[in-house]
This record gives sequence, C-alpha cells and structure tokens, in this order.
Amino acid sequence: MSDSKISLICTVKNEESTIGDLIDALSKQTRKPDEVIIIDGGSTDWTPEIVREYASRDPKLKFFVEKGANISKGRNIAVSLASCDIIACTDAGNLPEAMWLERLIEPLEAGTADVASGAYIFYGQSDLEITMVDLTYVPIERWGDDFIPAGRSVAFTRDAWRKAGKFPEWLNAAEDTYFDFKAKEVGARFVLVKNAIVHYRVMLNFRELFKTQISYVKWDTVAGLYSRRGYLVVILFAIYLALMVSAIAASSWIGIVLLLILLPVYFIRFGIGPARKHHGMRFLYYGAQVGVALRLGEIFGLLSGLWYAFLHKDARDKSFRRLHH
Repeated sequence: MSDSKISLICTVKNEESTIGDLIDALSKQTRKPDEVIIIDGGSTDWTPEIVREYASRDPKLKFFVEKGANISKGRNIAVSLASCDIIACTDAGNLPEAMWLERLIEPLEAGTADVASGAYIFYGQSDLEITMVDLTYVPIERWGDDFIPAGRSVAFTRDAWRKAGKFPEWLNAAEDTYFDFKAKEVGARFVLVKNAIVHYRVMLNFRELFKTQISYVKWDTVAGLYSRRGYLVVILFAIYLALMVSAIAASSWIGIVLLLILLPVYFIRFGIGPARKHHGMRFLYYGAQVGVALRLGEIFGLLSGLWYAFLHKDARDKSFRRLHH
C-alpha cells in the first residue's frame, strides 16, 4: 500500500438525517482517510451537534462552520485546510462502499491521473423515487471514458485543483461540472474508476424535484454548460402556448381539444419505460409527474439562469470556454 496521505472533504448544510451514516461509512473504509474535513454552510438543524459528537471521538475528523458558504466555497476552504496533497470528495446523503476510497485514489497514487472520477448508484424506495431514478439516472455500464465526475464521488490532486482555478464560488450549483471542464482545459488527466462506488437514495417529492431541476438548469445556464437541447424544449413549449392562444382567440374548439389532449399524452410517455420495467400501470402516473417536474423545471430554470447571467454578467468567469454541448 502506498504511503500517500489522503484528505477527505465534505460540505454539509441541514444534513442531520444523513451525516451520521456517511461518517460511519467512512470509518469502515478499507483505506481510511488520514483526515476528514467537514465544512458546514450554516445548518439550522442538529447537523453541527452530530458532527461535533463524532469529532470528539475521532481526532482525524475536523469540523468547521462557515455560515453562508455555498458548496464551492466550502470545498475551497476544506482543500485549503487539508494537510494532504490527494483530496477525495463526497457529500452527505451518499454511502460509499467499503473499498470506495481505496479504489478511487489508486490512479492518483500511481501517478496516471490528476482527477479520478468515481461512480455512484441512485436508488429509490417509493414508487415515485423509483420512477425518478429510472428517468434521471444513467447506469454505470453506459458510462464512457469521457464521463464527467460529480462531487459526490471524486478525487483529485491539490495541484489539479489549483491549476483549475479552484471551485467557482460564484456558482451555487453545477460547480463540480464547471471545475471538471476547467481542469480538462488546463490539461488535467482524468480516469474513470467504475468500481469506486457510492450509493445515493433519491428522496424527493414532486415539489422538491421541481425546485432541484430549476436550480440545476439555472446554474448550468449561468455557467454556460447547458445543452442546446434545453433551449429547444423552451422553444417547443412557447410554440405550444402560442398555438393554444391562437386556438382560443379563434374559438377553435377542435384545436383547443387536440392541444389539451396532446399535453397529457406528452407527459404520460415519460412513464412508459418505468411501467414496462416494473410491470405496473401506476408508473405511467408517476412518470407523468416526473416529466412535468423535469420539463417545467427546465423551462423556469433556463429563463431564470439567462436572467441571472444578464444581471451578473460582470461576475461571471469570462475566460471559460464550454468544451461540450
């Protein structure tokens, strides 16, 4: 085993129901981190007390509160405080498998990579959660070597973090994707480690999924990372609304009825795959719910992101060039 030292960082906010499980899972790693640094962005629940209780029993666990810090700022603070040159990163709510860290850092210790992209598996328990996973998660076996890592399962060298310009503190989400593209831009070597796995339960209702989708799309748009397909979705819905207004203005009841039928048919199609997979017609209903949340969240997120980017254009990183569409 290598003599390399590893710092594991994690940012939290109001994670009282998950942070204990994460810390327990980290203590069971076959390759334990030399230190764990947790940055709290201003929790209003029992998260700080829970982490402090663990820290009182484990000198390797270091806990700091930075009220108002977003994920990027929290991670930058954690890396700055870290004493090791290899940094592993995950989030509360994720449960790493026992060999996650050992497998994740192997390419970094071998000197064959600057960033190691770990894997993650989403799962659900309720029918709605299962449907969300089916419609939003891409299975590991379909990931290619160009996969972009997420902050829930990644490791990188301090040098790669520094050269990439650190995590973008002007982004409240999509910070990990932006960091990955910046690291690639400056020549960092990426390796996908499919067997370094964390598990994440998708615990969202319709409202939470809608709000989460708005946030993701908004900050992807602000960062210049949003795909052209998303713009097409907004255009198609704008056309639909225009047709509906025209049909109403012309008192075309046939046109109105056809358009009213078209909309639920469009959303019900989201549930066809889950219904076939799980042999339950109820998944058509849950699929339609997820489809509504994703598409409406996409529209509101894109418009919100464009407006935010316009109002804060001077604060954005002008040097960033989008590498993928």
